[in-house]
Amino acid sequence: PLLGLPARPRLAHVPIVLLPLVALATVGMAVIPAWRARFGWVVVGLAAVSVLGVQLALGSGEVLEKHVPRTKVLERHTELAGSLRPLALVLFVLVLALVLLDGRRPKSIPSWVVPVVAVLAVVSGVATTYRLAEVGHNGARAAWGDTDVRSNHGRPKGG
Repeated sequence: PLLGLPARPRLAHVPIVLLPLVALATVGMAVIPAWRARFGWVVVGLAAVSVLGVQLALGSGEVLEKHVPRTKVLERHTELAGSLRPLALVLFVLVLALVLLDGRRPKSIPSWVVPVVAVLAVVSGVATTYRLAEVGHNGARAAWGDTDVRSNHGRPKGG
């Protein structure tokens, strides 16, 4: 527990908030190179915190998993969640590389490298955000099952 509340929901929301923010900022830095110098290190820091947040969310999920029934939806959620760690790490590395290369690109590195790294970082951000949405959707299904809160006022279907 964190301040009397379960740690899991709090820890899970760190990557939920930061990963899309990092992805969006990465798109901005790819499109507007001046933003790399202005916001680059902030985005690198947020990407690093995102990686840590993913790790903490995974750890808290593993603890919670021991206290809930195993279902196919939960198994799918844990599979997808496990794949988020390398995606977040790759995004961090690419954002870091983009900022480092843009700041002081040695003459030995061809000029096409920075745009290629920028494109890879954007693709990584999009892929990571997409996977994050899949993880969240499956986590909600695992937690709520067949509950339809829109039309049934939170009651399970058929009840």
